[in-house]
Amino acid sequence: MVEDTLGFQAVGRHGELGLVVDVMRSESGKDVAGIVVRGGVSSSLTYFVPASHVRLVSAETTRVFVDLDLTDFVPVLKGDGRIELHARAT
Repeated sequence: MVEDTLGFQAVGRHGELGLVVDVMRSESGKDVAGIVVRGGVSSSLTYFVPASHVRLVSAETTRVFVDLDLTDFVPVLKGDGRIELHARAT
């Protein structure tokens, strides 16, 4: 469902999160684990959205609707100083 969503707009429960910039694969490489979304002011935020939270993909409107919003993510500080936003475990 999410394999061909690069460049689609990701929309959360309360509005736009950003642009899909990558598709995450499982360790085996066979299954899609989720999508990577860049958003925020100057696209400085990187969201990692598990595939289980993708509710609808519309090729017609090039949008991916997810059952998450900004408050559903926790920041993770990376060694190089980047901050990634990962979905809270549910």
